[in-house]
Amino acid sequence: MSASTTALLIAIVTAAFAVESAIGFGATVITVSLGALVASIPTVLPAYVPVNMALSGYLVLRYRKHIAWRVLAARIAPFVAVGMPVGFWAGTAVPERVGVRLFGAFVITLAVTEAIARLRAKGDAERVEVEEHPAKTWARDVFAMTGCGVLFGMYGTGGPLAVWSVSHHAKDPGVFRATLALLWFALNAIVLARFAVHGQVNGRSLALTAAFVPALAVGTFVGEWLHRSVPAKTFRTAVFALLFVVGCVLVARS
Repeated sequence: MSASTTALLIAIVTAAFAVESAIGFGATVITVSLGALVASIPTVLPAYVPVNMALSGYLVLRYRKHIAWRVLAARIAPFVAVGMPVGFWAGTAVPERVGVRLFGAFVITLAVTEAIARLRAKGDAERVEVEEHPAKTWARDVFAMTGCGVLFGMYGTGGPLAVWSVSHHAKDPGVFRATLALLWFALNAIVLARFAVHGQVNGRSLALTAAFVPALAVGTFVGEWLHRSVPAKTFRTAVFALLFVVGCVLVARS
């Protein structure tokens, strides 16, 4: 890998951690989608995952009292466990060019879905919130968390689907963040173990991991500043607009 490519990846990871520090999620999907423009996903993920685990582990240890254990046990873990093996299989069976195109389509769908949700939120602002039917809640969780497992198995990221599902159960921001942090840590541990078994964790990947450590520190600092200085809705809109453009580029170039 050339020095310029490494520098670009470090910049991407720095921006990704800044986003996650500012809004609570998004680092992996940004790293994978932007990183795929300059390097292969199998090159980026084995180096990135250990650094992301460091962030998740810190959040889990510090905010462990806020974790929604019942939600994790009943609504998340069983469906993710079904989806991940499918994702692992698809990751090896689907050619990388096709996989990148599919991932680009997923990122576009994510950005459009976010835009629709924002519009609906404005229209529903004055409506009284009603309790959701249990069947609808279960259907959403089955779809979202199984899909999360599949995407995590393929690309190391299924965060947007998990965020969509968990946000309906964990209304408190602290509970939301801590619960997702434990989910990310557990899933990344499985992914990292698989990388190690397949020989993808090696001297070259660990060297890139080491280069990503300062990116984590800088990205977290910048993200905290953004969280205090920029309205969350404005920043979130900019992030998903960027993802829409990146998704289009991934689909077009693959």
